[in-house]
Amino acid sequence: IDLVRERVVLLRQFRLTAHLATGNGDMIEIVAGRVDAGESEADAARRECNEEIGVAPDALVRLYSVLPTPGLTDELVTSFVGFVDSSRVATHGGLASETEHIETLVVSIDDALDGLRDSRIFNALTVSALQWLALNRGRLRTLHDAAMKAGGMVQG
Repeated sequence: IDLVRERVVLLRQFRLTAHLATGNGDMIEIVAGRVDAGESEADAARRECNEEIGVAPDALVRLYSVLPTPGLTDELVTSFVGFVDSSRVATHGGLASETEHIETLVVSIDDALDGLRDSRIFNALTVSALQWLALNRGRLRTLHDAAMKAGGMVQG
């Protein structure tokens, strides 16, 4: 999130399994990735931002954890809100070694929430993140300021 410009950074990325399921594999997503061995969740969030959008957040707030598909996997996903200067976001991201081809999308918060309302976003983690944003938009400045005061990271 860029509070100064009231923007959200999203990604467009092709997902084969989404294409097979729906005929449309171009997914709108949030920055996401796995935690490497010996890495904290917050460090992973910062690293993934650098890899996927070309900029690390100035501040991170840990939001919540969910089991996205508890009937299928034991995966636990922890979500953060990261505060960035969207003018510094790269137009394309991803690591060649991971065969990622990511187009970054810097959109207004209102446009992102409209995409959620209009059912243009199918990625469950992105839906969850945007729902959190819709419910907590008025708290963003307070969360940002608390994270900055705490050295860049707090629990939300």
